[in-house]
Amino acid sequence: MPNSRPRRRFYGREWIFNKLCYYMNAQWPTRTGLTSAASGCIIYGGAGCGKTAICREIAQPSVSGVNNKQNELHQSLLADHFRKEDILYENAPKMAGAGFVFDLIGKCLKSKLLGNYSEIVQSDLHLHNLANSELLCSKRPLEALIKLLVEPFNKLSPQPSRTLCFIIDSVDNDVILDDNGLQNRHKCAEILQILGKIYKLLPPWLYLIFTSRKICKTLKKLFADFSQICLDDLYRSTVIWDIQQYILKRLDDEENLRVQLNLETAESLNHLHIKSNGCILYLKIVLDSAVNFHQMVQNRDSALRFISLKDIQQIPSTLNGLYMWLCQRLIEKSSLKIVKALFQILLASTQPMTLNDLYQCVRLSDTSLTKNHFCYLITLLNSLLVIDQSDQSCTILHYSFAEWLLDVKYCTPKFLCHLHFGHSYISLWYANRSQDLNESEIIDFAYHLTCSSKSNHSSWFDENRENLAPLACFLLECRTPVQNLILKNKAINDRTTRLLLDAGADFVSLDNLEVRF
Repeated sequence: MPNSRPRRRFYGREWIFNKLCYYMNAQWPTRTGLTSAASGCIIYGGAGCGKTAICREIAQPSVSGVNNKQNELHQSLLADHFRKEDILYENAPKMAGAGFVFDLIGKCLKSKLLGNYSEIVQSDLHLHNLANSELLCSKRPLEALIKLLVEPFNKLSPQPSRTLCFIIDSVDNDVILDDNGLQNRHKCAEILQILGKIYKLLPPWLYLIFTSRKICKTLKKLFADFSQICLDDLYRSTVIWDIQQYILKRLDDEENLRVQLNLETAESLNHLHIKSNGCILYLKIVLDSAVNFHQMVQNRDSALRFISLKDIQQIPSTLNGLYMWLCQRLIEKSSLKIVKALFQILLASTQPMTLNDLYQCVRLSDTSLTKNHFCYLITLLNSLLVIDQSDQSCTILHYSFAEWLLDVKYCTPKFLCHLHFGHSYISLWYANRSQDLNESEIIDFAYHLTCSSKSNHSSWFDENRENLAPLACFLLECRTPVQNLILKNKAINDRTTRLLLDAGADFVSLDNLEVRF
């Protein structure tokens, strides 16, 4: 299932769910040889246009009722794979390839829609060992997918009597940005290449739904017969309708927006749907900031930093421009160092951090930071962060904002963040309580240590084992209980695994697990 981030009410997009249902209903006679329709669909559009939100709505419908098409799609959903938004960059290669295969197979084994699929896999010792080891899947992800998914699917008895679907979100987003703004594409097309090689081997009852920022050459070549749905084409009346409905529904639901309505602001809202260029995230940020403006109106100094509906005509008409405009407006010069540290920590973190943990980390950049001032900054930055009220965890607003913070071309040197600083802060935070860390925290500590140096992207660092010796000594000097750690799978990446083994961790040997490819 998708990441456990706070859910907001889902607006519009009924036409997309109707199309997907139509395509899937047409799919059943297609794959049995009666017609020649596509074997899947690609939903595409720029950053923030709502691709992941649509997939989330199918995976976890926010509305009930048998007449809702998203519920109909949900009933046919076999498995989904969502990019881990809280693991933005260094961990991305782990989530590609092997991570994708292991995730998909695990969900298929738990599904109740596949008859005797689980029995087929679990009854074969080799398949059972392969299905339960991410390390084994990582060696040959394509062969693992064929052995664990393609072949058992074709052996199912009885075969499913209706079309089932896979949802795979962000198939083109395995690009990694490093501290130098470089894009590392060695894993970029791995998921696409795997899917391209096996989808024609899949049985007639399976339908694939992908999302992508654009229809790149790889997608065109591998999936030429797939249907396509564009989310941000302003020449389509349905896209314009979605934008207008989002604004109107937000006004209906939120009194803090309605009270700001007058002739002047109504004209501004009319411009907003044009400025958004089909980007729902753009609308969300602007309207959320307008809500914050009204809530803070009693504190004039704070309120003036948010966007009111009157300001809409002044804001840039691109998402990157909006990020720059907001940062310039929200972040005071005296707080810039602290705010950059906060962003760097969230970018480097492998999971959402609670506000209390985040405060302890950020305070390492400025020991004079008080809890009250930290809470004030969190309130100011509310439009650029996601706070889960259930556990007070905090993450960066969106993947596109993370990319913006790391690309000097857009954010300028003033707001440019460096990942190695974030890793350093988190490493120090773990070091201060190293004796009390649990197993997952020890692994996380080691990971951040390996990433805390600027040189961690250099090839010699990966190839020369001796470079990890000082870090292993540091782990031991902090009295981290590494010797009690037993690794059953690769820990985040090869470098982290190697560091933990050098520091005394044990590793469960997989030599006794036979897997025939």
